[in-house]
Amino acid sequence: MNERAAVLGRRLFDSVDSSAAADVAWGYMTYYEEQRQAGVSIDNRAFDPMYEQQLRAGYLFHPEFVRLLSERLAGHSGSRRHAGALRLVARTLRATWERRAQLGPTPLLQPQHVDLRRGELRDEVLGRLGRTAFERGLDPTWRGRRGARTPATSKPGWPWPAASEAALVTFLHSPPDGSRGVTPSEVAPAIGRPP
Repeated sequence: MNERAAVLGRRLFDSVDSSAAADVAWGYMTYYEEQRQAGVSIDNRAFDPMYEQQLRAGYLFHPEFVRLLSERLAGHSGSRRHAGALRLVARTLRATWERRAQLGPTPLLQPQHVDLRRGELRDEVLGRLGRTAFERGLDPTWRGRRGARTPATSKPGWPWPAASEAALVTFLHSPPDGSRGVTPSEVAPAIGRPP
């Protein structure tokens, strides 16, 4: 996993200042522990000492983003696979950068940053997952039933962003090909981040 993240960093950036990597990794590990103490179900993988090493060594890419990329979105084998994966990550980075004011602090690229509202990302991801039939459901202009709750009509404090992020990660891991999908405890480290 660390090697994949390192390759992404080398291929996409001239250089990566990893001086904050240890602090960022510590922040995530502390956050996960606080969430576990508060009763949130978080996959045990997030508490393995190697996970902190993956956070540090893979800095700017969260281990769950790298796992999603390698297990679900890489697609084809060989050099086409790598070129497509790099293109997908580059587009995700661009989308995240363009939404940085809306997203707030984003210490690592995580699975919820794959912005399926953007046509080029949506088309690529749906094609890779073999899920093009789901395109209409992801269309932000599509209107659901009358009176349905939306971010604009939600009560203040309702966790719309977390629910939307969890739904996205679940969708990205959903099984068109017999894979097992994800459990709620696996979604938690994928979308969780320190304040």
